[in-house]
Amino acid sequence: IRLENPSQLSSWKVRFGKLIKALLTQLTASSEPFVWQSPNDASQNLWNAHDRVSGKVIRHASEAEIRVWLEERYSF
Repeated sequence: IRLENPSQLSSWKVRFGKLIKALLTQLTASSEPFVWQSPNDASQNLWNAHDRVSGKVIRHASEAEIRVWLEERYSF
């Protein structure tokens, strides 16, 4: 690569860095579901989950509902 001025080199480094970061993110992405809690209006914690493999999402579930949802993910 022949660069005419220093700003081209800087721009190229930034783009290359973003590309490497994106590749590493994809290579290290977990297939495990992402699970988190969120409070409702009554200050109770409800459960949410996102299955990164299937793309399925469950929101504002009870603990029992989230357990069933997760278990169904692994049912054969």
